[in-house]
Amino acid sequence: MANRTAARHAKGVIPMCLTMDRDAYELLKTLAPTQKGYGRFLSRLVFEHVARLEERQRVQEQVTAVISAG
Repeated sequence: MANRTAARHAKGVIPMCLTMDRDAYELLKTLAPTQKGYGRFLSRLVFEHVARLEERQRVQEQVTAVISAG
């Protein structure tokens, strides 16, 4: 049974069930109008969020270095 379930998803894709606020769901439907698009959109959102956090950390380290040198 597990093999048949896994065959329906692309390699590297993990199916999951999640709960979200109704307002967030309504926004998701406008940003990714198909259910297949929901997963793609949320995956991209996670990657972009991590990139922003890394960039913020990099900038904070640069600011700290400049302040320490001054």
